[in-house]
Amino acid sequence: ALLEGSADVVVGVVEELVQRSGLRIALQGRNQTTLTPLIGFLVRNITRPPHAAVLVGVANLLLDMYAPVLGQSAAFDELFVKLRSTLEAEVALQVDLSQLMGAMDVLLAGATGSAAARAHTELPALSPRDGAAATGDA
Repeated sequence: ALLEGSADVVVGVVEELVQRSGLRIALQGRNQTTLTPLIGFLVRNITRPPHAAVLVGVANLLLDMYAPVLGQSAAFDELFVKLRSTLEAEVALQVDLSQLMGAMDVLLAGATGSAAARAHTELPALSPRDGAAATGDA
């Protein structure tokens, strides 16, 4: 399921394991061969908004559990380097998007403020007498 299955199904199973306090048990005692599909799945799906919250938790748990063995095997380390690269790219994207949103907020606030100022200065104030004349009630 990790290699070809639906991300929704895999995330659903992970959520169920979390509810039953079984995620740590399911992840412990793994080696490079059994972690490769899991980390590959994380790399492919951790940045997808519907799954990000759950998969970030899985990644954190994996790092907590397997940090002591990092540095002992280059192949094992490479799995976590791929995950790290994916997360760094996502963080950079989120920073860029945040800056863009800030710039857009400034532009929109300026546009809204200047439009309101133009409307206020361009429309002449009508007196009750002018309003009556305009409607033909005078």
